[in-house]
Amino acid sequence: MDTPTDKTQLLDWIAATRAELDAVIAPFSDAQMVVPGAEAALSVKDLLAHVSWWERRTLRALDYAARGEAPPKLAAEGEGEAGINRVNAETFAAHRDRTLAEVRAEYAQSGRDLLTALAGYSEADLFNEDGLTRLLGFPALYLIAGDTYMHYPDHVASIRGWLNADATNELPQTNGDHHG
Repeated sequence: MDTPTDKTQLLDWIAATRAELDAVIAPFSDAQMVVPGAEAALSVKDLLAHVSWWERRTLRALDYAARGEAPPKLAAEGEGEAGINRVNAETFAAHRDRTLAEVRAEYAQSGRDLLTALAGYSEADLFNEDGLTRLLGFPALYLIAGDTYMHYPDHVASIRGWLNADATNELPQTNGDHHG
């Protein structure tokens, strides 16, 4: 996927890729949502909590920048990919015991909140180097893309791969085909 050229395209890409994630999980029953294996040991429920956390992280970082403050660093200097893995593991641990209903509600709300917030920023805030980028210390679009339209397809692919890897998947069966 290329880089969006304006706010309308950005919002459209986010909505379209999130809708694709919504569509791939729509056929899952509640019992299927909590079965590990959608991505390594994570369930679909775990992935939704993960997506919500990253969307909220984007909202927090943009909010800091909009107030004229640098957002807190996500990882320690030089931590790199290990820092992201650490954050993901901490997120999993923090949300593991939440109910599916809580995770689904937060997933729906974080997506709405993100689109609403982004719609409120100007094109200059999102796309110009002297906008939010200056305070973030890296392009605002890089942050947004990495936590949205470039992030969701990774999980769509993982879930589809999981479902296609083994037709039995040992997923609890419900009425109808869970493969959608």
